[in-house]
Amino acid sequence: MSEKDPLPPINGAHRSVVEKMVDHGLTGFADHIRMLSFWRRLLAGDNDPEEIAQGLAMALRSGRYIPNPGPGRSMAVTINISGNPDAQALADALRGALGER
Repeated sequence: MSEKDPLPPINGAHRSVVEKMVDHGLTGFADHIRMLSFWRRLLAGDNDPEEIAQGLAMALRSGRYIPNPGPGRSMAVTINISGNPDAQALADALRGALGER
């Protein structure tokens, strides 16, 4: 079942438009509804597949996006040492606190 978009199709889209919209979708700038509307209108319009492919390749090139670790995946450890530290005891304490994997 496809939905109708009240806005007209997008015609003649350039690769930079596609790159920008992929970027907006991945970074969370554009919401789900806005992205659906854009992609429906782009695919319904008269657009060069090469331009769409170039825009996607530009937006998804490696190293451009750094994944968010998400909640509960980051950790901070503070260690206060006084006296003569024992490296092995410190390593064992950290291993026990973090859980061996």
